[in-house]
Order: sequence, then C-alpha cells, then structure tokens
Amino acid sequence: GNSWKQLAPNETMEPNRGYIMRISEPVTNASFDTDASEMEALLTNQPVTIPLSKHTSVAAPDANWNLIGNPYPCYYNIGTLYENGFKGTITVWDPQLDNYQYYTQDDADQYLNPLTAFFVQQTDEVSSILFTTSGRAAKLPEGTTRSASALRSGDGRQVLNLVLSNDSLSDKTRIVFNEAAKAGYELGLDASKFRSMNPNAPAFYSIDADNQQLAINERPWDNGVVRLGCNFGVKGEYCIALQETVEQDLILVDKVTGAQTNLKEQAYRFSAEVGESNDRFELRSGNPTSMEEIAGFQWQVRGGQLFLTGLPTNARVIVHDTMGRTVCDRTVSDELSGLALPQAGVYYLTIRTQQATRTERIMVKE
Repeated sequence: GNSWKQLAPNETMEPNRGYIMRISEPVTNASFDTDASEMEALLTNQPVTIPLSKHTSVAAPDANWNLIGNPYPCYYNIGTLYENGFKGTITVWDPQLDNYQYYTQDDADQYLNPLTAFFVQQTDEVSSILFTTSGRAAKLPEGTTRSASALRSGDGRQVLNLVLSNDSLSDKTRIVFNEAAKAGYELGLDASKFRSMNPNAPAFYSIDADNQQLAINERPWDNGVVRLGCNFGVKGEYCIALQETVEQDLILVDKVTGAQTNLKEQAYRFSAEVGESNDRFELRSGNPTSMEEIAGFQWQVRGGQLFLTGLPTNARVIVHDTMGRTVCDRTVSDELSGLALPQAGVYYLTIRTQQATRTERIMVKE
C-alpha cells in the first residue's frame, strides 16, 4: 500500500527519524560523510522533543507505528523517557541477540545504544517523546541491572519473563497480570511480536483472545491460563524457562506430550520440528494435575480411526499431531466412535476433566 516511501536521490533524511535501508549486495558497514562545520549542530547537548505521527489501522496492533531514534551520540537511559512522561513500549533491534528487544516502564535500568533507531506507537496520551540530557551516559553502568520482578513489588502487577532457547539462539516473551488492564490489545501497554531477520532464530510470543501474537501481553488474570506460541527456525532441542525467580507455582503444559512442568522449580526441555506451533503450550497458575485420577477408559486405533470407551462425564477429548496442530477438540461422555486421523504417524490424545488431565501417545500405522 502506501506504507513505504522511497526517497529520491535529492531528498534529505530528517533528524531523529529512523530509516530502513535496503541494499542490493550484502555489506557489513555503511558510512555517511558529514562536513566538520555541521558536527556541532548534529551532536546536540540540548533536550530534544521528537513528535510522533498517527497512522490509522483497523487493527490496534498495526496502528500508529513510528520509527524514531536516540538523538544523542551516546547511550541513553530508557527509564528517563518514562520519567519524562512517555507511556508505551519500545521495540529495538539487538544485533548481538540477532533479534528484537522489547522495553517498558519495567525496564528502567536498560539503555539505548548511541543513535539507535527504535519503534514506538503513538497514543492519545503520547504525541511526542522528550529526551532530556539527564538520561545520557558515556558508557554503560556496571552492576546496576535489576531483575524485572524486583521493579514491580507492591504495584499490583505480576510480571513474568519467559525465554525460549536452543543451543545458540533465543527469544523472550513477557506476560503481565494486571487487573486494571484489558483483555484486548492496548496501545501503550502491549507490544506486537516482531520476527527476527534470521530465519533460524526462534520466535516466542503469547496469543490473546483475538489471536494477536504479542511480545508483551498485559492482561487481567481471568482464569490464569495464557496461550503461548512458538516458531521454530530449525529442528532440534529447545528449552523454556523463567528469566527470574518467582514465588508462585507456574505450570507450563505441553499439550502434545502431556508434560506439565513447574517453571518455578525447573526449565522445560523438549524437541520440535521446523515451523509455527500456536496450540502446543499453555502457562497456568497452580499445581500440576494428576493423570492417575482419570482411569477406566480405553482407546484403540483401527483402520486409521480412533475409538474411545469409558470416558469420564463431560470429558474433553483433544488430539494433536507432533507439530501441535489440533486434530480433534470436543466434549463427550462415555464413548467416542470412529474419529478419523488424517494420516499415519504419531498423535497425542489428551483427556481433560475439571479435576485432571491424562495424555496418551498414539501410533497410527499405514
């Protein structure tokens, strides 16, 4: 559409705006020549106000994005932006991680690199961002990093940072339980998920009620169940863990294998194929359910069809393939006859009641 504007050779890039460059051949560095007489004006030591533009969209996560930049040739403290009245999320590319980082008021100890471009969304409350000189730093401070959970004690918000990693790459997603927040996307609180430019990098996000993929999801407690999504760039072994220590039980449920892991106590390690999996993992508050409480039912596969008998009353029957795709999800009682399975291979059958969950591995032969 009209989202992109290509600059002509005689046009000038505006100060304090971020630009995306597309180059015809791979390069590691790009240089810009500046006359020495202009350096004093460019390297300002005065406060800078950067206006934000409004760009309407039907979907709130797509609206009002601005790519702007740190106006100083030095590090800049993110907490100072929030002290100056900014409300929102900051999305910035991190070349060391080969992925995007997402910052909010909960990351007051973080710094923007010199002259770094970053994405923000304009809101009704925030039409500009003020950079004051008090936020500047010639070098990054040492020993000042605080854990995210320590920044929110007593403010009615519970913040969880989850990390998905393999042996070389990682990604992070944040969930914030806040009864004052809304279930849907809120400008200034939530952050849309940006994907890495590295096709091998994993992507980790939560999914809201509108199926939006979020890097930061600030939401009410509701039932305490959060749907998590992943995109695996390479086949292999992965790990999901909490970034900080927490006091409450947080159960990660793998609906494919049936595993339930209390992330308060340990990380969860698993195998994954290449591709997107948006219905495999849930994060729940509480204790793991007992699979032994569901007994008395039997299953059998004949001719590519699944037969179940002796189901508990109002049992929920869920079948996933090895990619986490849902083959069946229905509530039944006593008997389920002739559920066709798409093709030969391994499936995971989950029987769920209000009291317990039980998962069985199913093999369908040719």
